[in-house]
Amino acid sequence: AAIAPEGRDGSSFDSDEVAVEGSYGSKLEAVVRRTKSILLADPKAKLLVFSEWQDVLELLSSALSENGVRHAFAKGRPAMAKALRHFKGKCAVEMSASVLMLPVKLGANGLNLVEAQHVILIEPLLDPAKEAQAFGRVDRIGQTKQTYVHRFIVSKTVEERVYQLAQQRSREYGVIGAPGASRSKEGVREMSSLTVGDVRDLLQQYK
Repeated sequence: AAIAPEGRDGSSFDSDEVAVEGSYGSKLEAVVRRTKSILLADPKAKLLVFSEWQDVLELLSSALSENGVRHAFAKGRPAMAKALRHFKGKCAVEMSASVLMLPVKLGANGLNLVEAQHVILIEPLLDPAKEAQAFGRVDRIGQTKQTYVHRFIVSKTVEERVYQLAQQRSREYGVIGAPGASRSKEGVREMSSLTVGDVRDLLQQYK
């Protein structure tokens, strides 16, 4: 399947010539290739990787290990502190991790991770507020470097429609974290759930 990485200057990282070890499916191989490309261009770069699916992050962890990419994986709240120490270079027995992998529900709230310059979203998020919160971990006061966003969307699949729907909701309701944006409780509920019409649209488009 074709992969369409998008984002704030993220597409400027050419990764076509970077080899990926192992077989992990086209999307995760594209994520690993982009990660290796970034680290080849800047060995000191730090990346945050978000997914809504624990199994996807587990598989990506295996792929990164096989490709020699140092990473930390916060599998749950008890593991968060250790993963953060590893990522921030505060672990005495291990080298600093270049990549921190976080489940969206665990990692998108309240963390200050200005050590990172890159945010990778493995799949489009239905609620654009969650996306804004993920980006906000790096794009905040104290950040001194250019930040980049990398979205990975499989073309000609339902992911394209999910992304379009999220962008539409962002325009209709506003996004927390955007200048001047505000939302009512009703708006929060509408953005974080699908209507019957949304489901019908998603299913019909890819019959």
